Amino acid sequence: MGVPNGRGCECDYQRAIEFSNQAASLGSSKSYYRLGTIYEQGFGLHSPNLDLALEYYQKAANMGHEKALRSWMN
Repeated sequence: MGVPNGRGCECDYQRAIEFSNQAASLGSSKSYYRLGTIYEQGFGLHSPNLDLALEYYQKAANMGHEKALRSWMN
């Protein structure tokens, strides 16, 4: 699976979104943060979706994810 910041691989952002959604639904704050990053930057999308990015950052922050808390507050 290609993920943002992956090295030495082609990134398949649609699969990254799919797998991150699955992991997030199981309670992974890291996956919520990853989804926030994908939607904020627009990786593999037609354009960024800042509303959705904020929603994912908030979920990750509420679970105690440090980077998400900083992203959400900026």
